[in-house]
Amino acid sequence: MSEVRTSSESKQYPIVWAIIERNDKQGATRNIGICGCSWAPAFIGTDIEAITINDLLLDLQKGICEEGHCCLNVKCKFNKTTPESYAISKGWDSEKNIETVKKLWAKMTSDLASYQPYADECRDESDRDHNVGAVEFSKKRDDKIE
Repeated sequence: MSEVRTSSESKQYPIVWAIIERNDKQGATRNIGICGCSWAPAFIGTDIEAITINDLLLDLQKGICEEGHCCLNVKCKFNKTTPESYAISKGWDSEKNIETVKKLWAKMTSDLASYQPYADECRDESDRDHNVGAVEFSKKRDDKIE
């Protein structure tokens, strides 16, 4: 599997990035970080984050994930993220920005969860190649994977 045991109390898991090229008017790239523990969409990242963030560490004894303060997979048992901790982790720590994240929280987390088909493809690719860090996709308006 993709996990790497680092000690009897902790495990290291990959973060595989789904790099999604959009074929619409915006034409922007969306980077979705897929957690290698849950194999669910967990992060929305910049190009720099997709290049530099490639794993996470879980302390199994304490039930703590090192990314638990900024993960958007609200179904994960290790997730401790709040709208406030997420905003602060992104450097959006003004009161106005925190309030904006609070208002958008449910939409952000449900929108991210809709990328599960990409997470499934990333898991399959990781099973084939344990060193995979990113998987590129082309996406049309109907959100189907190509």
